[in-house]
Amino acid sequence: MRGGGDRNLHLAAQQSRALAAQARPVPAVLLVDAGIDPQAEPAMRSTDPGASSWARWTVDGREHTGQVPAPPQARAGDTVTVPVGPDGELLDPRGGTENAVLAIAAACGLWAALAGTGGLVIFAVHRMLIRSRLRVWDQALRKFAEPPR
Repeated sequence: MRGGGDRNLHLAAQQSRALAAQARPVPAVLLVDAGIDPQAEPAMRSTDPGASSWARWTVDGREHTGQVPAPPQARAGDTVTVPVGPDGELLDPRGGTENAVLAIAAACGLWAALAGTGGLVIFAVHRMLIRSRLRVWDQALRKFAEPPR
């Protein structure tokens, strides 16, 4: 019997395959050298050859701009081929394994958040019960300490 998580992973894999089937390669012109983020402050710009760059491409007469994978040695003005969907938007290059890892990481994160929230609720209820019990004991001790009438 398959669980809900298996079905979700299967659906994500199907969606990835469907998007990949609709993908078409288009040429994109790099706007900056690979590994440089033009939106970062000049002192904070990374020159790490991180294999990505900002690029511009045209699909069906509409111009698109985005961050695309690029070879580390790529320079502004170079042309790279990027996969785009029917709408001309850049497709996510992740494969099925990467999607599965992300789904598992998200599930673990959600589990940790719920476990933490449950722990905090249990802790708060425990503290309230202790305070209530101490209040009852204080009332009983005060009553016991009163002189008889």
